[in-house]
Amino acid sequence: MFRLESMAEAEYRTWRAASQRAYAEEKVKAGNWKADEAEVLSAEAFEKLLPGGRETPGHELRAMRSDAGDWVGHAWFTIEDREPGRVVFIYDIEVYESHRRRGYGRAVLDAIDDYAREQGCIGVMLHVFGYNTPARELYRSQGYEETNVIMLKRVDGKG
Repeated sequence: MFRLESMAEAEYRTWRAASQRAYAEEKVKAGNWKADEAEVLSAEAFEKLLPGGRETPGHELRAMRSDAGDWVGHAWFTIEDREPGRVVFIYDIEVYESHRRRGYGRAVLDAIDDYAREQGCIGVMLHVFGYNTPARELYRSQGYEETNVIMLKRVDGKG
């Protein structure tokens, strides 16, 4: 159904530019960053986590491919020590819009589960923005449990 392969350098550059921009937009939408500083903060966050680009040790930057070889999405994950133990942490995961609802999301999450087991991890963790209802539903259906929820009620009329 699909393959999860290391990104080629050109794919990495395309992914990084798009993901860095999307992360900035998501942080603004969630109310975490101001729009005028979001691109700089996003670039700093990516540089801190991936100082060696796609060759950064311990970071898996994968392209999801259909059986036909189409690039249908991506996943970025690494092993980290977090509460409650050693886990695979997914930093970025996306099935591209034109390929959604075909089982790729479930397939990649299953593949990452297998990777976590092979690496002796206790589980898989990720962050999802609260407004991303489709992703939250997918993760719940795959056995993920919400461990923290931060809520905001706007009183300044900007929400």
